[in-house]
Amino acid sequence: MNILAFSALMWAAQFSPGPDMLLLMKNAITQSRAAALGTVAGIVCGLGFWSAFILGGVSVVLSQSPPLFLLLRLLGGLYLAHLGVRLLLDVRRQRPGAAGADVGTASEHVDTSARQFRGGFVQGLTTNLLNAKAFLFLLGSLTAFHPPGSPPWLKWALGGIVLGQASVGWAGFVCLLGWPPVRTWFMRWQRPWNAVFGLLLLAAGVAAVWPS
Repeated sequence: MNILAFSALMWAAQFSPGPDMLLLMKNAITQSRAAALGTVAGIVCGLGFWSAFILGGVSVVLSQSPPLFLLLRLLGGLYLAHLGVRLLLDVRRQRPGAAGADVGTASEHVDTSARQFRGGFVQGLTTNLLNAKAFLFLLGSLTAFHPPGSPPWLKWALGGIVLGQASVGWAGFVCLLGWPPVRTWFMRWQRPWNAVFGLLLLAAGVAAVWPS
């Protein structure tokens, strides 16, 4: 029963508004599927790090050290604000109706997809690792469902749920956003959507730096 409750909690958390979801939506809608899947991989790796950190019992160092936690929050907020400003500058430079990519050769497409995947991976990993709220949520939920004296297998089961649900759920979400009718509608309004995502990322960054 505890496993089912934890699984339901993770599903609800993963699809709630937050920096990771916002970045994933932005990359899935305004960039390529390779960039979006790279973002998923980066976020999942970040979650894997936090889960191992917390279940390993060393998270107390960060949770009980206000200066370290403040540094994490400031770095995360500045990074999100940086992404938002870059996106807003791209909107300013982009011509109305300009979207799409060059056709190019097959080898060029493979190279481009690999670069886009790496770029999305770095963004997803960095955003997740600098997301103080993600750390606090996992700290609270994992410690609540894995109290002292729990059997060793439970640690692996909870970690597997976190990573498995994130991988499957977000990959499916990326495929949905990449569905041609959905993507075509978003690409038709690419500039305003980019502006919205840029402002939201900037707002999330400011909120992280200045939570009051």
